[in-house]
Amino acid sequence: SDTAWRHRNRIFLGEVGNGAVSRTTIAVFSTLSSGFCARVHPGAIFRPARGLEEHAPAVLPGARLRWRDCGIWERLLEQLIDEPDMAWLMIDAGHCKVHPHAAGARGGNDGMGRTKGLNTKIHLAVDAQGLPVGVLAPEATRADCRHAGELIEGLVAEHLIADKGCDSDAIVGQARHQGMQPVIPPRQNRKAQREYDRHRYRQRHLVENAFPLLRQWRGIATRDAKRLSSFLAAAQIRCLVPWLPIS
Repeated sequence: SDTAWRHRNRIFLGEVGNGAVSRTTIAVFSTLSSGFCARVHPGAIFRPARGLEEHAPAVLPGARLRWRDCGIWERLLEQLIDEPDMAWLMIDAGHCKVHPHAAGARGGNDGMGRTKGLNTKIHLAVDAQGLPVGVLAPEATRADCRHAGELIEGLVAEHLIADKGCDSDAIVGQARHQGMQPVIPPRQNRKAQREYDRHRYRQRHLVENAFPLLRQWRGIATRDAKRLSSFLAAAQIRCLVPWLPIS
């Protein structure tokens, strides 16, 4: 909507001062953002955006890499998250299949693991309404508990809801240190079984529902970006879209 474009333009005007975004880029920001979404949504390859030849040749691919490396999409997502419902914080991880076009990057495959074929893992955190508040794409498909601490770092909520994959003393301790009550079922091999709120744990379906929302965009469902940083930027773009009508 026009309101969403104006809101994003206001945020991007703050990026001019640090040199990450030029005023020429601001002038075509709406067209560029539409181009990014149109690229990730159907999983198409980048083409020079029509109507932008007077600003810079092939501006869309260049801006995509520059904004990715400057962390523009991550900062934009952080500013668009407006008063999230942090009654509880839910985290989970899911696999995204890798398209053959994503293989063969210089220096070897970037951030891919083998689980019934090549996959890239996405770690997602959502609020009590199921809206994304954090996303990670680690370099290897490791256990969920390896990256859960990084995912919840700096987030404050009343409860932390996660599955058994995040049941570790480090995660439970970090959650309590950040003022969150962990709602994590204990592993069966724990010597001392920990009690948890089974009724509240049922709300974890909200983070499960968030993954199909991300995979509605083909560029997320099937990774075709050779670089993991490009795939993470695409995931951040997808995560900020649900916040636009709210912000």
